[in-house]
Amino acid sequence: MLSSVTGDGVADFPGALLQQREWSCLEHDGEVRMDKTVRKVRNQDSNPCIEESDASQKCLGAYNYDSRMCSAYFQRYKSCRKYWHSIMQQRRRDGVRPDMPTAAERQEMLAAIGGKPY
Repeated sequence: MLSSVTGDGVADFPGALLQQREWSCLEHDGEVRMDKTVRKVRNQDSNPCIEESDASQKCLGAYNYDSRMCSAYFQRYKSCRKYWHSIMQQRRRDGVRPDMPTAAERQEMLAAIGGKPY
């Protein structure tokens, strides 16, 4: 199931945890910090599909969480994850570290193939 809204108003779809956690901040000595999980998910170097994820979230917000209206965004996010997962698997097989290319490396790779293949 791609999306449904539970009784407590929380959407049940990939990324719902992110939406809940985006507001999970810790305050320490007057400084607000994001929770460790959110920092990892929002890190450009470890998550190549932040743009697609944000677009899905924005679409859901615009259409009052009617997932039928955002299926193209969901498909693009899924294709993004699938593409970069295959790159990561190939790099592991080849012994390249880190498994996931950095944001700068990904930009170079995408430029070399003429843009996003998904």
